[in-house]
Amino acid sequence: MPKLSRVVYVFVIFIIVGCGYAPKGKGPVFQLNPTQDGMSTLHHYRITSSCGGGAAFTLISNDEVVTIIGNGGYYTQHLNPGTYEYKTIFQSHAINLPLIMIGQAIDNSKAKAKPVYTITTESNETYFLRWNACFAKKIVEVVPEEIAFKELKGLKAFEPIK
Repeated sequence: MPKLSRVVYVFVIFIIVGCGYAPKGKGPVFQLNPTQDGMSTLHHYRITSSCGGGAAFTLISNDEVVTIIGNGGYYTQHLNPGTYEYKTIFQSHAINLPLIMIGQAIDNSKAKAKPVYTITTESNETYFLRWNACFAKKIVEVVPEEIAFKELKGLKAFEPIK
């Protein structure tokens, strides 16, 4: 086998295997709980997809780092009603695996965060935000409850970043 062919095979295998390194939800499987009285509930989720599968977002809400949204999982926020700006730091874990390591300097990278979505929430309301890493799709979109329930089935929780 020529050297170039070997290099191409190794590169293809690295890309295929690397796509699996984006963080996945590891917490409890999604279950809808009632919204706390007077609060708003936001369910952030990302369905499992090969498109952008090796990528993840560090999710920042009103300049506070919240979680990492990887390929397949959800994160629930209980918030006071109000306006929230979401920013993200896009990370490709297929190419740059050390970005997800514990101890990364997220505070240093906040300056790179891109504002992607602003939502105003109401008291006692629940919202479903689907995150996408595919370049042809919107990064985030509000999804109707009936669609979100189907997409959230079986997804596990992402851990908060504290």
